[in-house]
Amino acid sequence: MSFNNFLSASKDWDISLVFAESAFEKTDMIGILFTMSIDSSVSSAPFTSIREVSHFQTEEEILFSMHIVFRIGEITKLGYVKDHQGDHKKAIEYYVKALEIQQKTLPSNHPSLATSYNNIGTLYYNVEEYSKAFSSYQRALNIWQSSLPLNHPQLQNVQQNIEIVEERL
Repeated sequence: MSFNNFLSASKDWDISLVFAESAFEKTDMIGILFTMSIDSSVSSAPFTSIREVSHFQTEEEILFSMHIVFRIGEITKLGYVKDHQGDHKKAIEYYVKALEIQQKTLPSNHPSLATSYNNIGTLYYNVEEYSKAFSSYQRALNIWQSSLPLNHPQLQNVQQNIEIVEERL
């Protein structure tokens, strides 16, 4: 990923979250949060803290220079924000979109897919769509059974989720 102008970032997660959430007020935008790890021992890294000169000093703002290149280490689903806002139906929509992207790029038994299915199952449970929750949990269980040791905590967790949903079916 590269940027052709300055990129403004904040060290304060809550401030970053406010900016990402504000994008949901506009139908043509999607808020994305990036977590950046910076190796401060590399003196040629083109970034600087502007906290001392920023209008909002509490933002802990950092500016990254033009033409900087970042390596993406991990992508966390966009549904996380909507889930924590309590908008479970919108969160399901975003998690399903993220799952579709993962399915195009990952092997069908990749543990990350199981994590997505498990998260989607929890969201379906929260909106009382128990058969969909059960199906999602089953998919997570099938993947984790083929990719994790039998005593792994994730297996126990999803099995408990399945038992809870079965009581509601």
